[in-house]
Amino acid sequence: MLAAARREEAASREKARQADEMLAGARRLQRWGAQRITDWVGEVNSALVPLGFSPIRAAVAATLVADALPVLDSATERLGHLGEVLNAHLEAEGRELSRVMAEHILVYLRSHNPTISLAPIIDGPVPTTEESAKESVQEVVEIVAACFERTPEG
Repeated sequence: MLAAARREEAASREKARQADEMLAGARRLQRWGAQRITDWVGEVNSALVPLGFSPIRAAVAATLVADALPVLDSATERLGHLGEVLNAHLEAEGRELSRVMAEHILVYLRSHNPTISLAPIIDGPVPTTEESAKESVQEVVEIVAACFERTPEG
């Protein structure tokens, strides 16, 4: 009986050791998952903050995935507004580019002839000659457009 009790006790210790190993593995997995969420938030913040979003607050001390999950809810809400924010930035950039192009062309015209009337530019194209005028300026359009190639900001 004593030998059987010792075998049973050894088997129980082995099961306890295995359970401890499984629990330690689960804890490592939880910490890894929480760290992945925290790292992801850092990457998302580096993309969103330059667009005017306030940073998503990551649960820095989160060691469980469940503790880090509210961060994903916050990210989901902010990313839901990303389209409208990007559209607003593109609209503003497009307006500024149009203004710069118009200024460029008008300055060139005025620098060559300070008395030139800008009224035809304000009036717009003459409908009967617009198509042929468009065709006749394409080469110059390409030359001027090349002056405005965007270079990524460093």
